Amino acid sequence: MPNQVDREGCVTAVRHLGGISFIVLQNALHVYRIVCESFECSLVAFNCMKRIRKGDYVSFSVILQNDEFHAVELLKHLRCRNCCRQSKLSSLLVPYGLMHAELRVILESLNYLETRLPTIHLGHRNGEIFPLDFFGIDARLSSSNALHLDACAMRFCRAFSIQHCFRAEHSKTRKHLAEFDMLEVASLETNLDELMTELEMLVKSLVKRIALTEHSGILSNDVLSQTSRPFRRILYNDVAQDRGIGGRGLGRHEREIAKEGPIFVYGFPKTVASWTAERLEDGSTLSFNLLLPEVGEVAEGSIRSHNVMELHRKFSKLKLMNQLGWYLNSIPYSNCRTGGFGIGLERFAMWLFNRSNIRDFATFYRDTSFSELKNLK
Repeated sequence: MPNQVDREGCVTAVRHLGGISFIVLQNALHVYRIVCESFECSLVAFNCMKRIRKGDYVSFSVILQNDEFHAVELLKHLRCRNCCRQSKLSSLLVPYGLMHAELRVILESLNYLETRLPTIHLGHRNGEIFPLDFFGIDARLSSSNALHLDACAMRFCRAFSIQHCFRAEHSKTRKHLAEFDMLEVASLETNLDELMTELEMLVKSLVKRIALTEHSGILSNDVLSQTSRPFRRILYNDVAQDRGIGGRGLGRHEREIAKEGPIFVYGFPKTVASWTAERLEDGSTLSFNLLLPEVGEVAEGSIRSHNVMELHRKFSKLKLMNQLGWYLNSIPYSNCRTGGFGIGLERFAMWLFNRSNIRDFATFYRDTSFSELKNLK
């Protein structure tokens, strides 16, 4: 008699066919497929198994036969009160959590150090921020940790962070959240070409790793095809001339530009790029965006020059020394350069898992309201 083991989880799929039932359980990242046959257990136990429905929690005692788990006893059964919501969370959050785990594995294999950075930042500024009174000090919720991560990269050479970021953008479109997950990566003494190559390799490695898991079926054929080819690269000036958007962001053109596959647009003018991006004599900057089909921009990156004297003049002129003086003090080398990029992970997952709404990847999302309030209606 094979050894019995216990398998438990939430039911994501169930089929009852006379004297046999097929039940799929989800337990964190593990998926268990259970076969229940009437002759392998008591009649009372089998009749109890026939009452299992999608969304329920169950625990079985099982034996392994021909690479399949066969149930011999139902140990526990909890009925689900809200199976529709439970099923949606199970189907979407598991691969999203897997994506986070695999990104960490890849980055650590590339010798990046993960670091935790502050969610509350010093000072207010113009823009779409959530201001705070932090014990009498002007503060705000983080919209990016690029400067803090730069400080870590200048100390450890290569660093990354996966954290919540916040943007007070009054929007309820399918691509916007007020609270979202951001992967930010920074390294010391790199260049723009290396940054884009590393980001492309990160995306392709992630797709390959997920394709080897039991969740490979959620990857679309389009994603597999698009990541089998080199990502295109095009200068901002060429895009701007073609579309008549000189000096402005890509905006509504993003998805059209990326319709044939992932593409890097680089060399944005200083009027469009982040203020931290290194500027060139022709008015362009060492910066890029990664655009993906059906989604548009998912990543932004740049090279940042750390000329302390120049930054001091800039901060003094803009009256930002009280807010950003700490950053000048964190620069250990004269005229060093760092490079980095940030990826909005929910938006990236929309492309990776072929979903049309960013809210699908947030357990309890924040746009211009609270999802919990919506669920009460």
